Amino acid sequence: MKSFRKIIVISILVGFGLFNILGALNQEYSDDEKNIWQLEKKYWEHWINKDMEGYLSLLHDGFIGWPSQLEMPSGKKSAREFVQDF
Repeated sequence: MKSFRKIIVISILVGFGLFNILGALNQEYSDDEKNIWQLEKKYWEHWINKDMEGYLSLLHDGFIGWPSQLEMPSGKKSAREFVQDF
């Protein structure tokens, strides 16, 4: 009897999971979400094409990041140096 309950509970959880996944796949994105995805695509296009100026143009002047190879956070200048060295 306990195994039957486990099967029911697992089936319900799987059903809810599939429902949520399918709902997420069919959702319409807001304008802000579309803009963010476009920026993400541009970011990777610039990176792949080694377009340093295009890549850096996407970074705000006040950008602060913390690359894993650095001990401290860095700004846009360090990002430029990182891209040039890459």
